[in-house]
Amino acid sequence: MIFSWLQVAAFLLAMGTAGWLLYPDEYMRGRMYRDYNDRSESVALFRSFLAKHPGHKGATLGLVASLEAAGRPDEALEPLLTFYRRRRGDLETGRAALALLDRTQQLERADDFRWELIEDLRVMPAPSRRRIEEVLFEALQRAVAAQDDERALKALGILAGHSADGPSYRDQMVRLLLTRGLLDRALAMLREEVRASPKNGDLRRTIVRIQRARGDVPAALGDVAAALAVLPFHPGLIADRADIFLDGKRWREAEADLRTMMRLEPRNDTWPLELARALVEGGRFADGVAVLQSVLQRDLSDRKRWWDVVYFYTDRKMFAEAVPHLERLLARFPADAEALDALVQGHRELGRTDLAIGLLERRVRGVPGDLERRRTLISLLVEEERLKEAADHVDALLARSPAEAETWLEGAYLRESVGDVAGAVSLLERYLERFPGDDKSLEKLAALYASQGQRKKAIAILKGYFRPAPPPVPGRLP
Repeated sequence: MIFSWLQVAAFLLAMGTAGWLLYPDEYMRGRMYRDYNDRSESVALFRSFLAKHPGHKGATLGLVASLEAAGRPDEALEPLLTFYRRRRGDLETGRAALALLDRTQQLERADDFRWELIEDLRVMPAPSRRRIEEVLFEALQRAVAAQDDERALKALGILAGHSADGPSYRDQMVRLLLTRGLLDRALAMLREEVRASPKNGDLRRTIVRIQRARGDVPAALGDVAAALAVLPFHPGLIADRADIFLDGKRWREAEADLRTMMRLEPRNDTWPLELARALVEGGRFADGVAVLQSVLQRDLSDRKRWWDVVYFYTDRKMFAEAVPHLERLLARFPADAEALDALVQGHRELGRTDLAIGLLERRVRGVPGDLERRRTLISLLVEEERLKEAADHVDALLARSPAEAETWLEGAYLRESVGDVAGAVSLLERYLERFPGDDKSLEKLAALYASQGQRKKAIAILKGYFRPAPPPVPGRLP
């Protein structure tokens, strides 16, 4: 015997060990069959392997992929969920389950599972929670799309605690609560934040605005007072209280806060305007005007401040007081067409149309191309029965703007009204050349010809007007 029994036994053991090492197990063969597109065999191998090794992630994912490739996605879900529930918080298999639920259109179940995954991730050690934001953001998007406010608020609340952008997510929570009219919940949340940041003026102002939206003015004023105890010269809070007093027509109380705002923000013209209103509404008209005049005197080159005084008067129909101020404004800013219009209107309201006409005449002499003011001038001249002057201005208007048919007709009417028939005829002739087909104007022109003794012209025009249409030619479309 060449070999001893011991050597033969050692050889057989070595061969068995080599075979065990070199021959692939069911998991590796399942992967190979899957890669070779033999899906049925790969499914069977993965199932067999998982029966012996139920916690193997690779075999689970391989089985899922093979089942999906074989067109059996419904069978793929259970092994995936079974594995996940063995190893809760495993993000890879959790995401795979979500993707599979989405692909199979099981959207409600996907939403429920997403929240299961979120809750599992929340209790994981900190390094494993870093990617929770990504899943939470998806949950937020889904909830918003489905108008599921409770889940949206829950996602925002968790994000606010986990994310570096926590303040942004808290703001979104408040906005969502306010949008849905959940004011009490918004208040509770903001008060909790104020306890953590008592000197956050923006948070405190938001609380005041919510109280006002609820219609609880005493609570709003109480919150302002509490905030000012911590932030005694906060402009926003003082402005909020002034606005509450103005809304409530509590003029005296508003005055104090508005004067404070003028000291805190001397360049903001809103406060003197509001103070003037409060003084006037409180029966102190002269004091209100004095406030606006004092602001104007600080910078006479500021057109807006001039207009603040003008509007203060005109809004109250106080044209006698507005006119002198407008005259000074126009003297300082002669190109201000709006001031001219306001001054013209002021004179008209006071029954001084002649002064209004004089202003407009000076304007169109200096700026002949100002067609808008020339039209206003024509209108006033007609009102005052100064028709010859109005007709002359219509001619000037037509020379610069001949495209409006109404202006030609108005000019012809005015010329006829002052006895200038020839002028009326000339305007109508040119009008009909530019705008043919106006039958009424054609009749009017014929009548004017007849009144001048030009019967032949009148008849010729009317013949053309009454001439019958030629008969249709057979076979030709009309």
